[in-house]
Amino acid sequence: MKEGMRMKLFSCGLVLMSLVLAGKGKAQGVPEFEQVTYDFGTVEENEGSLHARFRFKNVGNEELLIAEVQAECGCTSPSWTRQRIMPSDTGSVVVAFQPFNRPGPFNKTVEVKWVGKVNPVTLAIEGRVKPSVKSVEDKFPYVVGGMRFSEEHIYLRNVLTKEEPVLYTLHVLNTTADSLRLTKYHVPSFIDLDFPKVLPPHTQEAIEVRYWPHKRQALGYVRDTFELVSNEKKKAAKFFQITATIEEYFPPISPEERDQSPTLILEKSLLDLGSFRKNTQVQSQVMITNTGKKPLNIRQVSANCDCMKVAVQDRDIQPRQSTSVVVTFNGQGRKGNQQKMITVFSNDPKAPTQVIIVKGNILD
Repeated sequence: MKEGMRMKLFSCGLVLMSLVLAGKGKAQGVPEFEQVTYDFGTVEENEGSLHARFRFKNVGNEELLIAEVQAECGCTSPSWTRQRIMPSDTGSVVVAFQPFNRPGPFNKTVEVKWVGKVNPVTLAIEGRVKPSVKSVEDKFPYVVGGMRFSEEHIYLRNVLTKEEPVLYTLHVLNTTADSLRLTKYHVPSFIDLDFPKVLPPHTQEAIEVRYWPHKRQALGYVRDTFELVSNEKKKAAKFFQITATIEEYFPPISPEERDQSPTLILEKSLLDLGSFRKNTQVQSQVMITNTGKKPLNIRQVSANCDCMKVAVQDRDIQPRQSTSVVVTFNGQGRKGNQQKMITVFSNDPKAPTQVIIVKGNILD
């Protein structure tokens, strides 16, 4: 199956894996994956992003919750089921791989970490990238003055607020017969750049980008710009965008700390607004309850669409208390089926990022 964005979903014969042998007979969740390795085979370098979905079932007698999924390489980007998976329910981990500029064989892994005493699971993708014949225009599509760059927009996807940088490499080509100088200009404090100050004629160099999520002091989707300036008389300014989805990092905790921590429970993870007329507003709410033993703090609630406004009644919730997230959907200029997303960030170390799907049908 080939598309601009290639999705390879697979469902092979069930490979039963008892991943928590030590916990046999005890009350706990047990993930059972259909497959832990996926072979993409031979793919074209310019085929676009590849996706492998690893499905699992909770065959234990308690709920399962993924704490985080760590990738070994910036070329892979994982996403996963954010909700708690009850016994007999299923979840998934999707691993995206970008083959562009990565010719040859590859074998990449991600590690799935769970809340509680569940052993981590390592998932692997492998294959071979068939190199494509690239022109200068293909390798360096972003042109400003006498310089060409490998990209204008850097997508970092999901990053954590650890005190360590996320690394990315840009490539620059001097297409002129003169040496060109580069300097930093309007670079945010949470971005470090390492690049050659002088580019000889007709040479290419690397620009190392270090992005510090914890210095950004924000959660959710963020977009920033930075600027480099050359000594060219025309088009000296080179602008770049960098986007990321920032999630708060919580270090691993002991079972005792887990038992004493706040716990955020959503009343529902799907909010169905039903059918309503266009150019009208519909309001509903989702309750949040703290079932833990320490106060719960709602760090942020954000919507992925300007058509929704969200408001939290109380951001600090005591144990066994609840608050509401009020959702107002504006149907102005919209019609048909709608599906949007609200993200709730909190200090629940077991599930600090939770998602509410909002759907509805706007009638003419």
